[in-house]
Amino acid sequence: MRQGGTRMNYQVNIQPIPDTRVISIRYTGQYKEIGDYFDLLFDLAKERVDGAPFALYYDESYNSEEADIEVCLPVSEEIGVVEPFHNKIIAGNDFATTIHKGSYKQLNAGYQAIEAYLNEQELPIGIPSREIYLIGFHPSKNQTVEEFVTQIAIPLPRDEDEF
Repeated sequence: MRQGGTRMNYQVNIQPIPDTRVISIRYTGQYKEIGDYFDLLFDLAKERVDGAPFALYYDESYNSEEADIEVCLPVSEEIGVVEPFHNKIIAGNDFATTIHKGSYKQLNAGYQAIEAYLNEQELPIGIPSREIYLIGFHPSKNQTVEEFVTQIAIPLPRDEDEF
């Protein structure tokens, strides 16, 4: 992991995130619906959950009503699912990352810190962005909003990428 610097109380780092086997569902809708989709994925995966849940955001900018979102749950093995659910490997990459603590309503400050870093480094802002819910969005835990910990990750270009 390379340290990128501190911006707006967020430490931005460059780090690899490996390929991840998941079950997922992609939808177009509101951000607040994510929890319902995670509940469905946790019900399907049961004891085969193998990591922190995350969401991929395919829009280039904030879209509160019609966001293009893929909700992903890492699993230890392929699971028998039917449409609209999928078994897949989410490709790994190097990412510009930061950690956000607290309410999801303030996540934008973390994104702004990463974007400022990428702009300083003259790197493009890639998609899909990724929010990894290190603490939060797990139905069997009773966390308060203040306890939520989210890793925000923006993919860096690979040689073959042209965001």
